[in-house]
Amino acid sequence: MKNIPKKIYLVLGNKKPSKIESFNDLTEVSLCRDKIDKWDLEYISKNEVDKMIKEYANKEKEKIIEFINEALLRYGCIPALNDAFGMEWLIKIKEFIKSTMEN
Repeated sequence: MKNIPKKIYLVLGNKKPSKIESFNDLTEVSLCRDKIDKWDLEYISKNEVDKMIKEYANKEKEKIIEFINEALLRYGCIPALNDAFGMEWLIKIKEFIKSTMEN
């Protein structure tokens, strides 16, 4: 199918949500690609949510790699982990994170 919107709105009709006790009480519900009333509920496609999660995870991985790189350049290790794990462990973490970002 072409032109599938990334998000749609559940249009609740004329009743404000504060006056609705249960979704089952609604009688005039429809879907629309545009928001009609300020209380319409936004739904995002699962594919779009998955994409957003992956982008967020990659940004977080980049922050971790940046932190590790800076610590290695500045101190030769991450000071808080130096005694317990050592440089080899940190390099393995960095390589693992990089490999997961490429997938």
